[in-house]
Amino acid sequence: GGFQSELWKMDGRSQDPETLGFLAAALGSHMVLQRAPLAATVWGFTAPGATVTSTIAPARPEECEAVPALASGGACATRTLTCKAGADGAWRQALPPVAASTVAFSLTFASSNSSAERAELHNVLFGDVYLCSGQSNMEFAMPAEANASAEIAAADAYPHIRIFSVGHRTSSATPLRDLQTVWEPWQVASRATIAKDFTPHSHLFATFSAVCWHFGKSLSDRLPAPRR
Repeated sequence: GGFQSELWKMDGRSQDPETLGFLAAALGSHMVLQRAPLAATVWGFTAPGATVTSTIAPARPEECEAVPALASGGACATRTLTCKAGADGAWRQALPPVAASTVAFSLTFASSNSSAERAELHNVLFGDVYLCSGQSNMEFAMPAEANASAEIAAADAYPHIRIFSVGHRTSSATPLRDLQTVWEPWQVASRATIAKDFTPHSHLFATFSAVCWHFGKSLSDRLPAPRR
């Protein structure tokens, strides 16, 4: 029928138009990057062959020095790293492995291509990153659950949990190199952020998934606390 023929036409299209920023849309202030022993990677897009210079440093060096796992690993000093963008303009920088803690880090990025291509990330933690995916059940949000007021208020005790929601209604017949929509940017967990609606139009409940929140909260309660 006509619907199938339209899909066939979509399959034959070239790369859909996409928005690519100097810093990937999945990154942001308040985020969590994967902890040591893995080396977290940050990335983005600039001119092919351009050099991107990145720095990483603790926001408060004295707090960092008080955490043996960070001080012994050299994480408390400002470190500068460089990489070159590939022929497609994508740049990727592997960061030195950083142990999990509640110590916040700041990162800066600058491209040799243009003085306008600069970015900063603040209040970044290193820990474990989990992805939640699903359909209607995963979209069930905190304001709609039983005992919602108490459960939402309890989020204030978990500022080390950070949350992020990918946008909806993004589709493409060909792979996209970056997120084209972000529903909820990186946030520090609190009674406001886990129950707020970040969409430009009204939504049924709120932005962040209640299932995903309880999953993260349960892990936080059961796993060893990150070293301060």
